Amino acid sequence: MEAFIMMCDFAEELGGKLYVHGGGWDRIVKREPFLNVFVAGKVLVPWDRTNERHPLTLILKDPDGSPVLAGDQGQEIAVHGQLEVGRPPGVPRGADISVPLVMRFQGLDVPPGRYRWELSVADEVVARATFDVVTG
Repeated sequence: MEAFIMMCDFAEELGGKLYVHGGGWDRIVKREPFLNVFVAGKVLVPWDRTNERHPLTLILKDPDGSPVLAGDQGQEIAVHGQLEVGRPPGVPRGADISVPLVMRFQGLDVPPGRYRWELSVADEVVARATFDVVTG
């Protein structure tokens, strides 16, 4: 599968379209103790993999590739779910089906540094987006 993701100030999905505000940044100035971040993108599901459930994970990693942990319990900053899409009428045989995604992370407490989001579908990393958190 193929995909793209990006960080943005706000995003939502309506009717299969992504509505993105302040999208595509790769540097954020941390002026408050917590960050609010949206991750938006699309996954292209191949024709022959439609009508199947695929595990989906979006996880925040540090420069060494380790999951970033948050809270007293040391939980990964991640979203886990399932992706399943059918074949809409009229779509030519063999065409990829695009699935828009929007995920909101509110109250992230990460120190200044470099991070990257990794989107995996069926345990395969299909998209990455790297960004820096700086103080201002």
